[in-house]
Amino acid sequence: MSNIPAQFSVSLLSNVPNPRTIFSSKGVGEPSLILATSVFLAIKDAIQSARSESDLHNFFRLDSPATSERIRLACEDKITQKFEQPEPGSYKPFSIRP
Repeated sequence: MSNIPAQFSVSLLSNVPNPRTIFSSKGVGEPSLILATSVFLAIKDAIQSARSESDLHNFFRLDSPATSERIRLACEDKITQKFEQPEPGSYKPFSIRP
């Protein structure tokens, strides 16, 4: 047995206003954008938690896309602190693409 019908006919109503929508949106694009944002913010929260273990509570910047290199460098723990920090603008990282 299958849960998919052999024939499935759909018809859409034309010129029917829906007063409960926001600016006539149909909810097509919004869910995917919101879900992607929730993943990015969850990554940021995880980085903040890792930073708090190193007693870092200041603001940090995380650009999108959140690559593994960007995430690792944003954690700033005892391992990443061993790297020398170059002068801003004096280099272009080869592993992080804009």
